[in-house]
Amino acid sequence: MSFRLFNWVRCRQLQKALPLRAKSTRRAVKPFYLALALLLSLPFQAQDRGPGDDRVFGPATGETVIRIDLSVLDDAVQEVRKTGLRPRPTDADTAVQSRAGSVPSPDTVAIHTVQGSGATSPLTGTKVTVQGIVTGDFQDGLRGFYLQEEDEDADVDTLTSEGIFVFAGSPDVEVGDRVTVTAEVEEYFGQTQLRGADAGATITVESQGLRLPQSTPLTLPRTGPALEALEGMRVDLNNVVMTRVDNLDRFGEVEVTSGERLAQFTECNLPDSVAYRAYLDSLANDVLVVDDGRGGTNLSPVRLPDGSTLTTATGLRAGQTIEGLTGILGYGFDRYRLQPTEYGTVTLSGNPRPTAAPEVGGEIRVVSANVLNYFTTLQQRGADTESELLRQEAKIVAALCTLDADILGLIEIENNDNVALRRLVDALNASCDRQYDLVRSPDTGDDDITVALVYRGDRLTESGTAAALSTPESLFRGRGSNRVPLAQTFRVIDSASSNLDREVTVVVNHFKSKGSACGSGDDDANGAGNCNGTRTAAARAIVDWLATYPTGVQEDNILVVGDLNSYRLEAPIEVFRAAGYVNTRTTDNDQFPCGGGPPSYVFGGQWGSLDYALASPSLAAHVTGATAWTVNAPEPDVLDYNQEGAGNALYAPDFYRFSDHDPIVVGLDLSAEANGIAPSGTASASVTLQRIDVATYVLEGITRPGSYLLTNSAGQLMASGSAPAGGTARVSVAGFPTGVYFLVLRQEGSEALTFKVIVP
Repeated sequence: MSFRLFNWVRCRQLQKALPLRAKSTRRAVKPFYLALALLLSLPFQAQDRGPGDDRVFGPATGETVIRIDLSVLDDAVQEVRKTGLRPRPTDADTAVQSRAGSVPSPDTVAIHTVQGSGATSPLTGTKVTVQGIVTGDFQDGLRGFYLQEEDEDADVDTLTSEGIFVFAGSPDVEVGDRVTVTAEVEEYFGQTQLRGADAGATITVESQGLRLPQSTPLTLPRTGPALEALEGMRVDLNNVVMTRVDNLDRFGEVEVTSGERLAQFTECNLPDSVAYRAYLDSLANDVLVVDDGRGGTNLSPVRLPDGSTLTTATGLRAGQTIEGLTGILGYGFDRYRLQPTEYGTVTLSGNPRPTAAPEVGGEIRVVSANVLNYFTTLQQRGADTESELLRQEAKIVAALCTLDADILGLIEIENNDNVALRRLVDALNASCDRQYDLVRSPDTGDDDITVALVYRGDRLTESGTAAALSTPESLFRGRGSNRVPLAQTFRVIDSASSNLDREVTVVVNHFKSKGSACGSGDDDANGAGNCNGTRTAAARAIVDWLATYPTGVQEDNILVVGDLNSYRLEAPIEVFRAAGYVNTRTTDNDQFPCGGGPPSYVFGGQWGSLDYALASPSLAAHVTGATAWTVNAPEPDVLDYNQEGAGNALYAPDFYRFSDHDPIVVGLDLSAEANGIAPSGTASASVTLQRIDVATYVLEGITRPGSYLLTNSAGQLMASGSAPAGGTARVSVAGFPTGVYFLVLRQEGSEALTFKVIVP
């Protein structure tokens, strides 16, 4: 008897007939079938030699032998990738096979083989067949879905991803489906994906309702290659803080980071070009985009990372912590981005919205507020229509009435012969339970916007002559210069106030922005940005000007307020500090972002303070409190007054997002030095701190044994000592740099007391 066994096709049929349950099993037996195929591809004859005879197999005489060359795809091929989105496909674009689960071809390639271990796939341009579990269905939003290898089929190489994006709007798939895809591999704007919709891909849903691959913990900071190794995979993200929310309405995305919001370099560091570049490099590894799983722009409703939608009442704020976020890590528009898939355990917490004005104490309350281009001339820098102007005005009035200031320094108001200022003051007087007057500036400058001073006429009067600094013209005239500052001295006339007849001079400023260049020698490459020289020169000019008592009143209590467009450690602020001025926002010992007090502004997801209240050496001792009222910068800008896009339906006439800068609020008590009269804490109220000379303080009234600690505004310990019961404790600040310090007294069985110490 003779017979012929032939070809690899027969071998594949044999393999398909086996009841194999997992792709890993098929891969394990594949080498066996390759060897078997080589053997069975030859013709054979068998000769029956009778009972007990050996059976001999070999090539049949006279048969034509056909050589079949087989090649094996190496599973160790390498890759690396990213994303982009194509126009939505139609049903006709993709060949769809039956949903009845057929067994995939043995030529199936592992997804980690397609992805490889580099930045791009080693199989780009090649048609492959992959099989995996649908982990993210974004066919309605991103025009595709994500597949991931089942856990038992994953490799052990930490540089290769087990997930991939399939660009295909059809057939309809669901999370938990096992899907086989035959399609071309491509790199589309940096993301490795399978091109389905426009390239004749074959997509088969084999089975449904399967267990999802285990998610991988994703932590920050993380380098680009480390993120690349998770591209397309299911990940968990926890304990991250939102540092940028201004693209929430336009692109449906927020940016998150580890620990705390990102700080501007010069908020916490002296300008330095090498350190600045290194700092920016470090930030690049500590930011991740959390997207909303949708394509397009300005979509409504605005979706939040917890799956809810943005409203005026239930908002989202930068500085909040996100926990429990699970999604797919993709790549698009040059950024790694997480597309959330599960919302049930997501929580947003921290940095709550203020619901009232901050308490800063004192008898006189001074506020510096940017009013975001309040223009009565329409279609200029502010509102486009009267309707928008009314919306803008309602928000500003709500904020300023709530702040209840005695003196208001306003920034970014239209420079149109006080028309805009008069309208705003009239609106305040119609809505607030107090009456305001405006200071008439002798020179508002030639810019489209100007600064202004407003005050309560029932509590204060102008005791000096309003003064404006417009020289040298190179600093305060013409485009690209600083706005003309305005100064006035006010005297308290409220007979019920303990500050009756006390005076203070307030000067409001708006320095040149960093937005446009001023030229070589003026722009700074060390982190301080454009026009640093112009701002620094303005600071020097104002310090010298104030030393001449420009209002005609020889009053040493001076408060410099406004938008100085300089972060805390930049040269303009150093000019004021060197002249003895104290940054009052550091007096509450707020440690974010680095002891500089709460930030008032965000740009590109990096936080810092451009807005200040700087007290002269004599006034600093009378400051009872100062802070930023954080109702603007942390809020999504879609909540402002504009009527474009989703913002039209998200408007409320409240004080949230009335500007892009947070206002600064300062409390003053001009009747006595604030150092020795108002310790924080309620226990042992008999303890006082007295200054006996310029560098020595004494704690008096100590009734229980304890100790004291003296720290600077950054929390660094400067001095410590014992505080004996029935005695006093002497504290020296001799040789300390100018600034604000905090003296903490701890007594047995009592709450700690904190005193503010100001070194002029």
